[in-house]
Amino acid sequence: MSNKHFIVTALFGLNFLLANTAIAEDKKLPMGLTVERSVANPQQFNFANDDNIQPDKSDFQVINYVLLSNEEGDRWVTVTLKNTATGNRIFGHEDIMALFADGRRESPSKQSLRFEGKESQTFAIHFGKSQFPILELYTRN
Repeated sequence: MSNKHFIVTALFGLNFLLANTAIAEDKKLPMGLTVERSVANPQQFNFANDDNIQPDKSDFQVINYVLLSNEEGDRWVTVTLKNTATGNRIFGHEDIMALFADGRRESPSKQSLRFEGKESQTFAIHFGKSQFPILELYTRN
């Protein structure tokens, strides 16, 4: 990892943690979230997916994400998504999925967000509680 990439990643994580306190008071988010890791170049995992569980097809692309959790098992992800279409799109929770360390795949809590054509946005999404960490976040084009 280059020094520049490390500094950008560290600043991104620090910025989120500092903002987390103010957000937690407004939205009742759990306190004590810590950064597990920042992901700019995701690794491939090959867990069996016999039931073919996948996110809905969409025009959204994951640019990068930061995995967060606390001791109670809350799983959050701060993600930057890009609308690859030229037209407006609405992101829905079914458009993205997390792969957990036990091989389970789940969508986040219900959420929607409007994107302009070719727009990128960063936001936090909640994946509930789990004793297993999130390994990967992905969409399907």
